[in-house]
Amino acid sequence: MSSSKLPDNCVQYDVFLLDGKKGVRKTAAAFPEALPKLEALCDEVYALLGEHFVDYIWQAEPFRLAPFKKPFPHVGGRTVFGDAIEDEWFIVYLLLELSKRFENAAIAVYDNDGQFLLIEAAEYLPAWLGPENSENRVWIYRGQIHIIPEVVKSKAGDNGAEDISIEEALAWLAKDPKFTAASKDIQGFIRKRIAGYPKRIAETKQISHCFVPAAVAVLAKTRPSLLSAAVQAFYLRDPIDLRACKAMKHFPPETRVLSDVVTSKLQYAQLVQQKYHPDKRTGWDMPTPDDPYYKSLDLGVKIASGFEILCAYGERVKDAMQVLTYEEVESDPLWKLFWSGLEKGRFMKDVTPGSDSYRTKLNKAKDFFIESRRTDEVYIPRERYGAIILQLLRTLDVDVNALKKRSLVLPPADDDSWLNVSPDQLDALLRERSAPGVGGSNKHNGSTGSASNFDPSTITDSIKKFMESVSGFEGAEFADEKDDPHGMDTRKMDQAIGQILELNISDGEENDGRVSSAMTDYSDEEDPDLDLPQGKPGQLEKNLQEYLQRMDRELAKTAVGQSFVRQNGAAAANGARKANGTENQHPGFANGKRQHSINSQNGNGNGHSQHKKAAPSAESDSFEDDEEDDYRPVDVNINLLKNILESCSSEQGMAGPASNMLKRMGVNVPPNNGKDSDDE
Repeated sequence: MSSSKLPDNCVQYDVFLLDGKKGVRKTAAAFPEALPKLEALCDEVYALLGEHFVDYIWQAEPFRLAPFKKPFPHVGGRTVFGDAIEDEWFIVYLLLELSKRFENAAIAVYDNDGQFLLIEAAEYLPAWLGPENSENRVWIYRGQIHIIPEVVKSKAGDNGAEDISIEEALAWLAKDPKFTAASKDIQGFIRKRIAGYPKRIAETKQISHCFVPAAVAVLAKTRPSLLSAAVQAFYLRDPIDLRACKAMKHFPPETRVLSDVVTSKLQYAQLVQQKYHPDKRTGWDMPTPDDPYYKSLDLGVKIASGFEILCAYGERVKDAMQVLTYEEVESDPLWKLFWSGLEKGRFMKDVTPGSDSYRTKLNKAKDFFIESRRTDEVYIPRERYGAIILQLLRTLDVDVNALKKRSLVLPPADDDSWLNVSPDQLDALLRERSAPGVGGSNKHNGSTGSASNFDPSTITDSIKKFMESVSGFEGAEFADEKDDPHGMDTRKMDQAIGQILELNISDGEENDGRVSSAMTDYSDEEDPDLDLPQGKPGQLEKNLQEYLQRMDRELAKTAVGQSFVRQNGAAAANGARKANGTENQHPGFANGKRQHSINSQNGNGNGHSQHKKAAPSAESDSFEDDEEDDYRPVDVNINLLKNILESCSSEQGMAGPASNMLKRMGVNVPPNNGKDSDDE
């Protein structure tokens, strides 16, 4: 089962019947023997779940099952869902229901992106599972998601150590389902994604009022799949397709009537959001946008143009293609079985035979039955749907007067305010979809990203923890990614590498595990102006701090030095003492001298100390002028926070390096609310 062979926006599903705890052992040669049983399985599935199949509005193609011979006898199908991702997840719901009804059915589902179930639950996947080894490991069985564990290896030597065959995977499913069941987190995340079905089907529909040609009004009621195809044709139109819309020879505007049209919410949005101006030569005169009938006329011309585009494609194959009529369907025994299952279910409950509602649902059922039985596609969808429209127009009974009378008692149109999403609603939706965990909770630190409870210190604390962590050869590792099953001692590994490379590693030094090299081969290339003090072991870090402090003092008056935020008050004094290594001395002294700033604060306006000064050392003479300037160390935390927030503000709510890094650490920064970073 390879996803690379699937077209774009297409989902495939394969249903295998297990034979007890033996899995499946049938070969393709046994297909004639298994065919009657597989066909019976398809009919049972349609009878049990048919009401959901029929009532749902499919974007491009419906759910359908058919027997397949390879790799061994089973039933399966594929559905092109286009832009409607919800179609794909509705199919997942149907497959889970199917696996509950048929306990011996093991189902694999994947799309052109691969194992999309794993993509959805990526937050909870085991570390070993990835795209390179997930093939044939993800299954739907007995109403649950199953993942064949890592310990299961392929018996075939040429398949690699990680890949397993379908037969091996099914054998493990049949042998020990508890062993292969996915974690509760994965199960819960998938169930949350499909929660609400089948009641959610009604929420996906949109009833709207449109002025359409009378023939379009009849076709939309008779063959609902043609309406979906027309919306797709208009939405994906190109300049060549629009040539057919200049004449509108099949659907002229003179027969326009007001009709109720039922589409999915996605199809409605695709029509409304499209800017379209019909050719004036066709007679489709449009009023101004403030006219109360503008929306109905605008939707009508777009739908009619979609039907006209389909007819242009149908002209190519109208004489070569055979169209199955409703009369021919009624004589099919499989249709009678399918319809009897629908009549017994909720789909036809409280529906009076002979009523308009009864005829509408009957037409929907016949339409789905024809579409679901189509497995061998010879023509492209537009050509096929166009040929169907042209053949139906020859015998279509259109009563314009009856349609006009019906327009006076149409059901109310649905509200479309859901098309307008406020910024707060959009932020809430994004947080719900991006926050890890079932229910959208952040498992790292509980930060919700709202300004009322946001603590800026979480940014600096998270980055400090991240900088103190150890990265692997594949890159930085976050806390929830660390997985060391072998219990490696990194300190011992450093010592071993040091012995190999003849590095000078001293365990007595408090260097946090860092390795310092003697670098004796480069002693002749040392900078003669660089005069670092040499001392006993343990003195190097103190000397380095003094050297860095000198650099900081020298850069303090430059443009670069002045661009940093520096410490104030006691924080500055503590920072200076820590930099000088004198944090344990009296707060008024550093390097054996009374600080001039302290003297000034004690009331000595001329800046001279009332105490006797210690003899100045050679090292301190060069810093007399700097001390007069009241040197203040750089505040690392404030500068880090300032730069991070400025980066987040410049991203303007979009994904960027700063926000992505913080979110990966579990920190959600609230929106800027129009404030500049300089004002914060």
